[in-house]
Amino acid sequence: MRDTLFYVIVSGCFAAVLIGQVDYTTQIQPVFNSSCNSGSCHGGSAGGLDLTSYDNLMKGDSNNGPVVTSGDGANSVLVQKLGSMPPFGDRMPKNLDPLPDATINLISQWIDEGANEESISVEEWMVAVPAKFRIVGNYPNPFNPKTTIVVELARKAHIELVVSDILGRDVAVLMRAPLDRGSHRIVWDAADHPSGAYFARLITNGESEKDVTDGRFITMTLLK
Repeated sequence: MRDTLFYVIVSGCFAAVLIGQVDYTTQIQPVFNSSCNSGSCHGGSAGGLDLTSYDNLMKGDSNNGPVVTSGDGANSVLVQKLGSMPPFGDRMPKNLDPLPDATINLISQWIDEGANEESISVEEWMVAVPAKFRIVGNYPNPFNPKTTIVVELARKAHIELVVSDILGRDVAVLMRAPLDRGSHRIVWDAADHPSGAYFARLITNGESEKDVTDGRFITMTLLK
């Protein structure tokens, strides 16, 4: 997210103000209204992409399905079709001048921010962004043979998610890669392991935290 937080003092209290967030209603839909005012912006009435409303945009078109990948503007079909080298077919908008790069970048930023119809409040933003690195838990638990482990990262980091048995032996490394800030779900398939208690620990940037109270360590039960 490309938003910026700054703080002002109001009646002796701190108030957070979120700036830089792209608003769909006032900044994105007007672009579509002016550039795609014939209803189907591309492809004609049969299977065409209708950009007359947020709901129609998010449905995509009948030929290619969804055109918006929330959180990933660069790889969204919508942005690619608006660009100079569309992955298929003609460039959008059809039979009209191409949108300026600045406008395409604005649409891409809106998608990067979550492609929300309504702007996210400061309170919602603060709740959505994890405050620390932790393993939230796993589900189901007990499990057989697969379970999903949920981790939260306060910022982008190189992580390792390691599973060990009751003797302290590492039996699986489920993830060893850089991950972006936010919530991630990682599946462990324990089909090749016997029933028993297992422990998952989250290691970030090469530093291991095994303290349960720190939230980097959970116990899982495999029942076969």
